[in-house]
Amino acid sequence: TTSTPQTLLVTNSGTAALTISAIATTGDFSQTNNCGTSLAPSASCNIQVAFTPTGVGVRTGTLSITDNALGSPQTVLLSGAGIAPGPSCAPLVQSTSTLFTISVSANCSDLSGTITSITIDWGDGSQLTSGSSGTHTYSAAGTYTVTVTATDNFMLVGSNSVSAILTAPPPPGTAGQVTTVTFSAPTGAPASTFSCTSAIGPGGQLILDLSTVGISCTFSSPPGTPTEIDLAINTTGGTIAALHRPHVSTFSTSLAFWMPLPAIVILGSGVLGVRSRRKAFGRYLTIGLLVVFLATLSSCGGGFTLRQPQSLTTPPGTYYITSVGGSTDPVTGFRQVSLIVPLTVTGH
Repeated sequence: TTSTPQTLLVTNSGTAALTISAIATTGDFSQTNNCGTSLAPSASCNIQVAFTPTGVGVRTGTLSITDNALGSPQTVLLSGAGIAPGPSCAPLVQSTSTLFTISVSANCSDLSGTITSITIDWGDGSQLTSGSSGTHTYSAAGTYTVTVTATDNFMLVGSNSVSAILTAPPPPGTAGQVTTVTFSAPTGAPASTFSCTSAIGPGGQLILDLSTVGISCTFSSPPGTPTEIDLAINTTGGTIAALHRPHVSTFSTSLAFWMPLPAIVILGSGVLGVRSRRKAFGRYLTIGLLVVFLATLSSCGGGFTLRQPQSLTTPPGTYYITSVGGSTDPVTGFRQVSLIVPLTVTGH
């Protein structure tokens, strides 16, 4: 990154105008100025010097001013310290198959060092967890700030936080019903940023595509309540018809195989035994009609037929659904919000 610019004041202490032909820097330094090409006697101008290190440690350079004064160019020695950016973390919160229990993956990396330790603060006053991942059970529904902190071998520290919203279980519903859950989102996290991303199913399996179990989500903000968000969870109950290609029978296959034989026999007999054109025409017409008839028989049973309806009903059981949204912070950037909703679907 680039440092905050430092200001160098240049004053013409002579009695004649100072003619400036060049102002330049070397090393990891850059400059901007308002000096122009001439500076009147007793006048001053400013040079802004910024430092953008290309490596770790002490970095040196120079600022030189080329003018018509004695000793030109005038040179200023510059120095700065390049500091490694340190660790960065992008924690991921997901549901588990237990009520009020979440799992966290720290997802920390360090471009210039080696991470030596990672801790997870669950935001409820409980003991920190050491390691790049962990699970935690809360005592009740609520909004908790989960903070992941990483330290590297340069003793540089990086951390990031995620808001985890755990809702109380809504009343069970049968497949095909819509369940609505209302929750409070952090300021600046609109409904449009949220989407259901995954779930833990009744058998403990991870479901990455909720449509495979007939579940979909819709987020909306009630009028006049900018921090309240309604989540409508749609489950599926019903059937859908499907088309399938029928099995080709042995009879049809046999006809297709033997169909040319009568034509060959008749044609052969015609070639050997027919002397007149009228008789030959009659035999060829008979061959054509016979081939068309056999071809029609061999194609019977083709095309598509309606298969028995297939059930798309959402399987019964409890689903722990993970939804992700967020807000944009002017200092830290995007801040993720994870919503965990337990949904129980009963049979008809």
